[in-house]
Amino acid sequence: MTASLAADYRRLRESVGAVADVYRAVSIAGTDARRFLQGVLSADVASAEEGTVLRSLLLTPKGRLVAHLRVAVGEDRIVAITDAAATDDMVDVLERFRFRVDARIDPIDAVCTLLYGPGATGACDLAPGRWRDEGARCLIDVPAVHPGARRILVVGGRTDVPPVDPAAYAAVRIEDGEPISGVDVDVRSIPHETGLVDGAVSFTKGCYLGQELVSRIETRGHVNRALRGIVAAGGAPIAAGTTVQGLDRDLGTVTSSAVSPERGAIGMAMVRVEALPGTEVRLQGPDGSREGTVVALPMR
Repeated sequence: MTASLAADYRRLRESVGAVADVYRAVSIAGTDARRFLQGVLSADVASAEEGTVLRSLLLTPKGRLVAHLRVAVGEDRIVAITDAAATDDMVDVLERFRFRVDARIDPIDAVCTLLYGPGATGACDLAPGRWRDEGARCLIDVPAVHPGARRILVVGGRTDVPPVDPAAYAAVRIEDGEPISGVDVDVRSIPHETGLVDGAVSFTKGCYLGQELVSRIETRGHVNRALRGIVAAGGAPIAAGTTVQGLDRDLGTVTSSAVSPERGAIGMAMVRVEALPGTEVRLQGPDGSREGTVVALPMR
């Protein structure tokens, strides 16, 4: 890792840095916006106070994960935030199930800049779990999967926060256990495999898309895979697509990776549940093989 990359990593950990193209925003507006999303998303949108931001999941009818969302709730307008890689899939599913409701779905054609770090609060003066619509831009607190540094999304408009190298943010994201929808988790994933269920699913609201599988696993089921971190021997990055191997079988595949100043080569992988944190594995990639260790997420 270069000195500049290490400095950007420290800035994300100790102050604040800006990263573009991490998320995209979609507006769902109309008198039926809340009612429509209440029947589609896993979060209890109907009961949310105006101005709050919820974590939620959008699932297929069979309970597979389409996208992990942050939902900024307004009176007649809701802004849904998801990873850039999953935005088109999210819009496709919402449109497919939008009928006989006053709810217009419009991707927001504006630059989305993520402000990450403990200094994000001072940069925007935005309370945790809240959002503010300023007309030309929106400021949205982005609740983390695991408690950690503030994440504020600026949708449209400008920010004076200096940018950081995306590779530095990748290291922070993986350490913090923030999977990317469409990359680390996707429509092959069962929600309970991903570590995203807690805080994103209401088990007291009415029916929503894919609810049956989520409820069944929560009450009496189990899953065969789990999202874990990987720490590799040696300083070279782990190639995406690298196979995680156990003693007698393949355990999973590395989906994203980075180099951390604190941990060296790290990655994220969906692996079989028997690969518990602390399990020693072999990483078989295009450039050969090396040793690695499965770790829990978040790594911090």
